[in-house]
Amino acid sequence: MKKLFLFIIFFSVFAIQQVFAQQVVDRIVATVEDVPITAYELTNIAGFYNAKTPQELLSLVVDDYVIVHYAKSLGINVSDEDVDKTIEGFAEKNNMPKDKFLSKVKESGVDMDYYFKGVKLQIYKQKFATKMFASSIKISDEDIDRYYVLHKNELNPGVVLILSIISTKDKKTAKIVYKGLSNGADFDKLKQQFSLDKEKERAIPISAFNKDIKDKLLQLKKGEYSNIIETNGKFYIIKLIDKKDAASDMELIRKHIRNILFAKKMESKLDSWLRMVKARTDIEIFE
Repeated sequence: MKKLFLFIIFFSVFAIQQVFAQQVVDRIVATVEDVPITAYELTNIAGFYNAKTPQELLSLVVDDYVIVHYAKSLGINVSDEDVDKTIEGFAEKNNMPKDKFLSKVKESGVDMDYYFKGVKLQIYKQKFATKMFASSIKISDEDIDRYYVLHKNELNPGVVLILSIISTKDKKTAKIVYKGLSNGADFDKLKQQFSLDKEKERAIPISAFNKDIKDKLLQLKKGEYSNIIETNGKFYIIKLIDKKDAASDMELIRKHIRNILFAKKMESKLDSWLRMVKARTDIEIFE
């Protein structure tokens, strides 16, 4: 089974496997609790899956439909806002604005209705796995130490920026905040008053930012804040608290390992659950 996208993967419009991009005669290839999966759908959401054959792709999509069925029974829903935020993340990882990213997806020949459906499948999986298994996953110091010994040479989280971020929905508010900062107002007080994001600090790898934002942040010295940065329809003012080389910071390395182990355990629990529950789920595969 593929990795949970929450921790591991993101969809790239430049990596859709061509074996699934051939023209198909649309037909129902499977049902999960009477909900159909079509050949046309498989072709259009193949880019979300690391599948080498059509049979493997179908198996992975069936798994996701099973997850969605049980997620909905638990009252889990995926909103348009959830989809928008996820696509914004995809766009940033591909170093482009959201609108341009979606244009690239469309240019690749993907049916956009099914693209959005593919995004929803991934979010349902994330929400379901978190609700079902996150609270039961424990990562001990011994687990982290063992992983570090076995994988020391592979661990390279890179440069991590410790940031405080003020985010607003409109430029007018961002300008009010920036003017206040310019007049000597306290960053944290303005953040509590105006920001959509109230989290005090964030440790974010520099590699997570697109080139334009990365260049702006690397120009900052500790304690300095950026000009207003507009991206994906929001406006940000970012203060650099600290900059660390994670490769030499054991605390950051241990956090990195904890995230890796958490993702692996989450995936393992979801795999085990799927093997158990599929036996009592109405699934039909059509040749």
